Amino acid sequence: MSHSALHVALTNRCPACGVGSLYRGILTLADRCSQCGLSFAAHDSGDGPAFFAITLLGFVIVGFATWLEFAFRPPIWLTLLAATLLLFALTPVCLRFFKSYLLALQFKHHRLQQEEDI
Repeated sequence: MSHSALHVALTNRCPACGVGSLYRGILTLADRCSQCGLSFAAHDSGDGPAFFAITLLGFVIVGFATWLEFAFRPPIWLTLLAATLLLFALTPVCLRFFKSYLLALQFKHHRLQQEEDI
């Protein structure tokens, strides 16, 4: 039973069994699912996760900095510090989400299984 791409992206679990973890580190994909053995070696998201993260975080960070500046008028260094800290906090979260999402879409469209069978 495969799980939806959104479910996989939110839980970071195997798209095939929904139990095994996709990652062995913060952003490093595991070689295979520890539960069902599905290989993630064929997964190649390229620059997709980075593109989506940059696009989304650009809107979020610029919007946050603009709101902070107009709502509270802090010194510019404080706005820059707050925006930078928010960026560092959200970047790994966004990259993991989009990397998991793209892997789930590849699984859904049978790219992972086809690569394994070759």
